[in-house]
Formats: sequence, structure tokens, C-alpha cells
Amino acid sequence: MKKIEEYKSKFNDYVIDHPVLKFFISNGFILIGTIISAFIMAYYYRAFVSPTATIATPIINDGSFSGNFAINHYNLVGGGVTGLGQVIILFFDKLGINYGITHDTFQSILYFSINVPLFILAFLKIGKKFAIFSAINVLLTSMFITIIPESWTMIFDIQNDLLCRAIFAGVLNGLGITIAVELGHTTGGTDIVSSYFSLKKGIGIGKYVMIINTSIVLAYTILSSITTPYLEGVHGAATMALYTLIFFFVSSFFVDHLTTRNKKVQLQIVTDNTDIAKVLINQFPHGCTIVDAKGAFYNHDKKIIYTVISSFELNKATALIYKIDPHAFVTVNNTFRVYGKFFLRPIQ
Repeated sequence: MKKIEEYKSKFNDYVIDHPVLKFFISNGFILIGTIISAFIMAYYYRAFVSPTATIATPIINDGSFSGNFAINHYNLVGGGVTGLGQVIILFFDKLGINYGITHDTFQSILYFSINVPLFILAFLKIGKKFAIFSAINVLLTSMFITIIPESWTMIFDIQNDLLCRAIFAGVLNGLGITIAVELGHTTGGTDIVSSYFSLKKGIGIGKYVMIINTSIVLAYTILSSITTPYLEGVHGAATMALYTLIFFFVSSFFVDHLTTRNKKVQLQIVTDNTDIAKVLINQFPHGCTIVDAKGAFYNHDKKIIYTVISSFELNKATALIYKIDPHAFVTVNNTFRVYGKFFLRPIQ
């Protein structure tokens, strides 16, 4: 393990002196992660959201089974831009508009087109690198939606199990979003809007995203229930909406628990060495507070150092603390909200 850390340190020192190599390595790593994220986003849509489940519901007449079944078709509704594209496609189908291409191709075109104004917002208001890689992610996702072979989407034979589809769709969607966020960009859509408001305005818009997604699901459910001369309505379409809510919940759960950028932790360090505070201030753009204390067991004078850092800085901070004072006592508390000035590394 020490050898690995030694080689890693030497490599980092070498890269610092070669900025061009550092640029290609760092951006190459992000590009690979972006490709993986885009593929996951496309696959979850094609395999678990897009396919129509065929479910036979017994027809009951006067309280008894008639012997016949009503065949109902359900598919989950994606949130944000994906769901909006589904609503547009279903609306065209209800009106009998022939757009001359497959649903998957039309969905990929809509997915990219709707994101274009959001890319402009990201480029102008958030960060150029953020916008470029978000655009690459969305472009690759649109491409993968079209080219992923149908046979790949049939690996999991759960097309008629809406609960399993909702859970797996939520897991993959949350994983795809998390990879993008951890690499410093997004998968497009409402994630770009969320990033803008959280970074520039200091407010969360989770409830607004939920309102948008709920409106999309409601619109899709109503459209699905309507029968037109070109497309029959789905009996019990509200069932689809309920499973879609499970999909949203699982996806949000994964994103909330796996992303680290906007999470903060409070460190309480009990030590004899106040140099720890100076080192932390020097290494991180956060302040520290030192409080006098006294150890209850030996009655020795102690210092308690308080600081709040981003969760992705925790490992580096604890390593520095124990390098200075191997006997320090450190507690780590999750912090849900910070008031006042807290520096968060800007997105490029």
C-alpha cells in the first residue's frame, strides 16, 4: 500500500510540472466517465422506461369474472427532458401525426434539442467546461438511445414487472447522474437548472424540479387515458404514474447518497497541537475556530478545533490531522445547511 502511495505521489509531482499532460489526462478521465454515464442514461431509458408492459386485467361484470381480459399497456415516464419528450411523442401519436422515424430516434432528437437552450445557460452562467461536457453527455445519450441494439434491452426479462422496472430504472438513472455530477458536469435537463440556482443563487430548487416532473407525469397520464381516432386510451393509466413515483424516489435516493460535491461535514478535533488549525487553513479555503478545553480524565489542558469542510475533502483533512498529531481525537458530523460564508470550489 505504501508503494502505491509513493508511486502516486511521484506521478502527481511529475504531472504538476507537465501541464499539457495533466490537461489531457484529467480531461481524458472525465471523457471516459462521461461516456459511461451517457450509456447508462440511454440504457435505463431503452430497457426500463421506454418498453411497453402488456398486462392482462380480468374484466368483471356484475361482480363476477366474465372470462375475458383487458390488455393494458404501460410504460414508465422519465423526469425532466426525457419525460417532456415522451409527452410530445404521445401527443403527436394521439393526433395521428406521422413524423417518419421511430419513437427512439424521435426521442433522441427531442432530448438533445430541448437541452440546447440549457447548454447556453450553462456556458454563460455556470462554466464553459461544465457546459461542454454536459453537452457531450447529452449528445452521447441521444446517440446511444438510437444505436443500442434491441437485444441488449431484453437481457432482463422484466418488461411486464412494473415494480422491478421502476426500481432498476431509478438505480441506473441515479448512477448515471451521480457519475456526471462527480466529474463536474450534468446529464442535462433540470440538472443544469438545479446547478445554476444552487451555485449562483444559494437556494435549492428540489421542490420546483419535483413540480415539473409531477406535471410531466400528470400530462402523460391524462394523454394516455384519452382515446382518439388514431390511438386508443389506456385503461387505468394512473397505475403507470404510481410506479413512476417509485422510479423518481429510487433515483433521488441514489443521487442524494452518492454525490459529494454539495455535502458538508463538521470536524471537531480535540488536540494539544494548535498547528493543526494553521495547516487546515493553509490547505483548504475554510476557516477554523479554536476553543479552550480540559480533558476530564487527566485534567490536562486541551484545544478543540472546529471547522466545516466539503465531504470530498474529508480524507485529505484527516490524513493531515493525524500526520501532525497521531493522538488527536476527531469526530465527524454531517452538516445539512451552512449559513454564512462557506467557500465551495467553483465549477469550471
